[in-house]
Amino acid sequence: MVAKWLKRYHQQGLQGLGDKARPGRPPGFPPEVAVHLAKLACERPELCGRSLSQWDCTELARALVQSRVTEVLFASTVRRILAHHKLKPWRHHM
Repeated sequence: MVAKWLKRYHQQGLQGLGDKARPGRPPGFPPEVAVHLAKLACERPELCGRSLSQWDCTELARALVQSRVTEVLFASTVRRILAHHKLKPWRHHM
């Protein structure tokens, strides 16, 4: 591994030490969707016109689609984004 990095440094200089593009699927949603989701998850549902005592992932996804933040959003994606930010709005009763 050291020989690989040393070879790249000799061939390309400091630019060769940067990360190269990696394979895999690019993120499906821009960071703005996660920001809107976190903001909405921290608000009370009744202030957003919902007759709920607490948010769940399905309702959060539905609210973001209705407010035209994104065209489509699944509950599983909402769950992943909230888990990444360590938010659990369904565990907090309003």
